[in-house]
Amino acid sequence: DFIRAAQTNLWLGRDSHAVHYPVAAGRLINLVLIRRTRTSGEGWARKGDPVELQALAAAAAPALRALIDLAPDWAVWTLRDRAPSPFLAKGRMALAGDAAHPILPFLAQGAAMAIEDAAVMAHYLPKPEACTPGSIEVALKAYAKARAARVQKVFKAARANAFAYHLAPFPAWFRDRRMAQLGSDGMRERYNWLYDWRSPAHSDQS
Repeated sequence: DFIRAAQTNLWLGRDSHAVHYPVAAGRLINLVLIRRTRTSGEGWARKGDPVELQALAAAAAPALRALIDLAPDWAVWTLRDRAPSPFLAKGRMALAGDAAHPILPFLAQGAAMAIEDAAVMAHYLPKPEACTPGSIEVALKAYAKARAARVQKVFKAARANAFAYHLAPFPAWFRDRRMAQLGSDGMRERYNWLYDWRSPAHSDQS
């Protein structure tokens, strides 16, 4: 069925949404429920409250409620982001991944951005035998310059999705209609800039 199909399923609602997809070759389902609240929890994670969860799921579609009911337990954590640091590198030190640009998970690109950072940094850093005084500083400055616009664009796009996913019913109707018009191919093309990124090393070889 669609729950175990090799695809990501996204359910949108007012001030909340759900995402689920198969993992472990379809033996398990990763299910994430996200809601907008006025408060945040302390620490990394806490055990989910079943009563709180049922209240959140009350307005969900029957298929989603049935999936939620199958979950044995839940972990709850607060989502946070921060505008990308204007100082990705200084001297012989550089920031990468969430240390440099924590991003909301509404594009599923947090880990991908860290991998991109590593690829770009590796491209600019000289090999040990080629190091000269000041070469590390120059390389990290080039890394920071190469990443600045990209991480800023992803940060803004993730925030835009956070807004679009949680619209009230009337504007949500227009959102859903537009998504239906685009279809899967159109949605994919909309994010070509994101998913078709190539590292500088790859570009040099093209």
